[in-house]
Amino acid sequence: MFNAESIKALVIAGVVVAAGLFFLAWQYKAIEERRLPHIEQELQEQKQAAERQDARNTVDSFMRARQEGNQEQAMRWLTERAAQQNAEEQFQLIGDVQAFEIQQSEQLEENRFRFQVSVRTSQGFPRLELLEAEKILEQYYIDSVQIAG
Repeated sequence: MFNAESIKALVIAGVVVAAGLFFLAWQYKAIEERRLPHIEQELQEQKQAAERQDARNTVDSFMRARQEGNQEQAMRWLTERAAQQNAEEQFQLIGDVQAFEIQQSEQLEENRFRFQVSVRTSQGFPRLELLEAEKILEQYYIDSVQIAG
């Protein structure tokens, strides 16, 4: 039914197709090996940006509670360490924040950020506060409030 020439052509075509598939698989693997580190880095950067934003939202909520004079709400954002600082009167929790602006942030370590917050006091004087936010059980809390200067 088939002559030797047609069988030879089929074998050659099969070898060419197999070689093409091997070449394409090799190229795909090489492309993925180059892309994978880039994708992993991009995902890490997105995660870090999301963590920074979560910590920033905590600082914003804490400062708004202070600005509104809501001591109960402000206390909810404090860790034991920051509550101790408040008890020792290292900063005034409420009654002294007329306005605020979060100016800078830096990551200190994984799940810990420091924010520089410019505060205008109720007397109208500017003050710089350094707030550290730490993640505890999927939520950021204020772990430290320091008056700069």
